[in-house]
Amino acid sequence: MNLTSNPFTSFSRRAFTAAILAVTLLATSVAHAQDFEAVERRLAEAVVDGELTLRQANAMMEALRDTATQVHKHEKKAEHKENTGHEEKSIAGQFEQWIESVGGDLKAAVQAGKLSEEDAWKKWRHFKEHQLAPKLKASVAHGHLDETTAMAIWQGVEKAELAQRLKAAVERGELSEEEAKAKWKEIEQSKAERDHHKKEGKHEDPRVVQYRAFEAKVHAAVKAGKLSRQEAEKELIAAKKKLFGGK
Repeated sequence: MNLTSNPFTSFSRRAFTAAILAVTLLATSVAHAQDFEAVERRLAEAVVDGELTLRQANAMMEALRDTATQVHKHEKKAEHKENTGHEEKSIAGQFEQWIESVGGDLKAAVQAGKLSEEDAWKKWRHFKEHQLAPKLKASVAHGHLDETTAMAIWQGVEKAELAQRLKAAVERGELSEEEAKAKWKEIEQSKAERDHHKKEGKHEDPRVVQYRAFEAKVHAAVKAGKLSRQEAEKELIAAKKKLFGGK
């Protein structure tokens, strides 16, 4: 066997020291310009003294540079991923603050008598459809939010809106607390079933599709002034009872 064919065989003490230095830099993932210079000096001395061939020295330096490059790329990728995660959390937080601010202002205006409850709901729907939804979509399109986070924000808004509607229905005497709790549980269960069907690749419950279509018509009627807010609530409650059962 020709041992000289291997660039890393037959190291002298000085060559071995240079090799250890290079390996140490690789193992610690720290390789600055002065580190490369130190290794190069050690290797150059070993080459001059005939303790290491130029081919061996070049092979060691090439391995060191290649590994340092890979480590640098990995660190930059990890840094970018971490920064993206922090940025996404920050943007999601900004959306939540914005939503809470708008909702809080509308609620305060109703309590102060500056807005009727019906007008407040109209402004809230306008905010959702013409401000919140477009900005969420734009954030996803530009890569500032992932689709899952945007959907979670939207679903959180709808859940809070539903809770507020049920609370208002109880306060108006249209629902008892028990009925409101049962309705909440029913809707949550329906949502869980829809999510399960989506995961399983199945079609959505046709009753849900039918209710959504009816709900859209009712909202359109309210928007057109053909139904009051209270009449719409009654229509929707009646439709849910008819489609999903319950008292």
